[in-house]
Amino acid sequence: MAIVAVRRSSAWKEEAIGTARFVRLGDEHDTTEPAVTVADDHQGKGLGTILLQRLSEAAWERDIRRFS
Repeated sequence: MAIVAVRRSSAWKEEAIGTARFVRLGDEHDTTEPAVTVADDHQGKGLGTILLQRLSEAAWERDIRRFS
């Protein structure tokens, strides 16, 4: 599962500025390993927190109950 944060420029070009993803861990179907990245010039603005929240919601919808 992956979620991408995109910024649109004035010329309607799109640029990925953050990603959040998880991968299920082997036989543990209710556990995943998450990862969040945010572009340097967008850090410290809460984007990582938003991405992690959305990732948590997506995981819950898929019966994932733990991040490892």
